[in-house]
Amino acid sequence: TVKVSKSATDADKNTPVAKDQTVEPGSTPKAEDSIANLSELPAGTTVAFKDPVDTTGEGDKPATVVVTYPDGSSEEVPVTVKVSKSATDADKNTPVAKDQTVEPGSTPKAEDSIANLSELPAGTTVAFKEPVDTTGEGDKVVTVVVTYPDGSSEEVSVTVKVSKPATDADKNTPVAKDQTVEPGSTPKAEDSIANLSELPAGTKVSFKEPVDTTGEGDKVVTVVVTYPDGS
Repeated sequence: TVKVSKSATDADKNTPVAKDQTVEPGSTPKAEDSIANLSELPAGTTVAFKDPVDTTGEGDKPATVVVTYPDGSSEEVPVTVKVSKSATDADKNTPVAKDQTVEPGSTPKAEDSIANLSELPAGTTVAFKEPVDTTGEGDKVVTVVVTYPDGSSEEVSVTVKVSKPATDADKNTPVAKDQTVEPGSTPKAEDSIANLSELPAGTKVSFKEPVDTTGEGDKVVTVVVTYPDGS
């Protein structure tokens, strides 16, 4: 009896292992990246996609890799090519909004509206999407556009508070003090403010109108307190 049989081919003796690969939309995947154990197959083994892989849209793309061995034998391996945009700086970072307060008529800085700007990638820039109207007081809800070094960007809603700063008059409370003078004398306004020494240095006081001391009695008068900031 003569037994006639084909000797085992490279395709018979080897088992290529499929491996998922991820590529960006519009790119060309390499078949080599879809075979996990390519380095373990016989030297000279080549791989190629049976048909071009459509990467125009995102998603999982089923494809077939043809593995061709040095002895001419071959086999087909089903694989998956995942088409997905890589994470951008905008995907990887989260700008944190921060309220800022400015005076009417001033120009706020977008940098002052992002609390964690120093933690974002070097080269990140910020700008208000539209100019901020600070002509009147109140809370202005506006948008800051954050642009990253890789060109990606995102919009952050922030609040710019427009208000006049507190004046010395807002921050201090003069305390009235009775004083007694003789008829015909000239009282000092300083002696009618009990806590004058506690008010800001440079604070001045004066009677709004001259005090009539020609006759005896209680004279109700007004002291004008003027602070260093002009209030």
